[in-house]
Amino acid sequence: MSKGEAPALRMRVENMRLVPATSYDQERLASYRNGSELRVVVTQKKNDALLRKYFAILGRVVADCNTPWKTKDQASEALKLALGVVELSKTVNNNFMQYPRSLAELDEPEFTEFFEQAMALLQNMTGVDPLTLGAEAGDVGEDQPTPTATDLPAKSEDGDNPGEVANDAAPSSATLSDGDKKSLAYLIKQLVASVGPDPQVVIATSQGVAAEYPHMSDFAKEKARTIVKQFMSVCEGKNELSDALEYVCGVAGIDPKDVEGAE
Repeated sequence: MSKGEAPALRMRVENMRLVPATSYDQERLASYRNGSELRVVVTQKKNDALLRKYFAILGRVVADCNTPWKTKDQASEALKLALGVVELSKTVNNNFMQYPRSLAELDEPEFTEFFEQAMALLQNMTGVDPLTLGAEAGDVGEDQPTPTATDLPAKSEDGDNPGEVANDAAPSSATLSDGDKKSLAYLIKQLVASVGPDPQVVIATSQGVAAEYPHMSDFAKEKARTIVKQFMSVCEGKNELSDALEYVCGVAGIDPKDVEGAE
C-alpha cells in the first residue's frame, strides 16, 4: 500500500500542536523526511454516542408521539429537509431540487448543531421534550447503523425523482406559508445588501428583519438561521455571493427571480 492509499492519519491536538494519536500514526508520520510539506485536511470524528442517541430519540418520538412518520429514518430525512441539511441541484427543466445530505458528511460541530435544532423542532411539533424520551430510552445501544455517504432518501411513491421524498416523510407543520416565503425573500434582499468585511453587520440586519416580521413561523425561523449563516460565510471569504444566493433561494423555496437585483 502506497502512502497515498493509506488511511488518514489520526492526530490529537495538544498545546496548539498536532501529535500522532497512536503509535501506528507516529510510525507513519516518521516515514516522511523532516521538513516535508504535507497537505492536511482537518476533520473531527463524529460523536458516535450522540448519533446513537439521535436515532434512539427518533425511535421513541415515532412510537410515542403524534407524528406523520412511520420510521425513525423517515423522521431523520424530514428533519434534515426542514433544517436545511440538504444538497441542491437542478432538474433537466432547470428547476431547483433538494435532497437530504448524509449525516456521515457532517463533522462534529455541524452534527451537534443539527442535533440541537432537531430536538427543538421536535419539541415544537409534539409538545414533548424529546430529550426526556431519550433519557427514558436508557441505553441507546450499539446497533444503530452509521449512515453512509449514499444514504439518500427513498424513492417517492409518486415519481422516480431521487430528490423527492414521499409525502408522509415531511411534517405537516414543517411547511412554509406564502407569508413565510415573502419574509424570507425580504430577508435575503436585506442580507445581500449587508454583505461586507464584517459578519456582525449581517447579524444585525437579520435581527432588524426579525423585528419587522415577529410572526414568522418557527420553521421559517430555522430556515432564516441557515440563510444568515450562508451570508456570514460570504463575509468571511468562505463562499461566493452568487453561490450563496442560489443556495438560500433553494432553502427558502423561492425563485431567484423573486430577489432579482439583490446582487
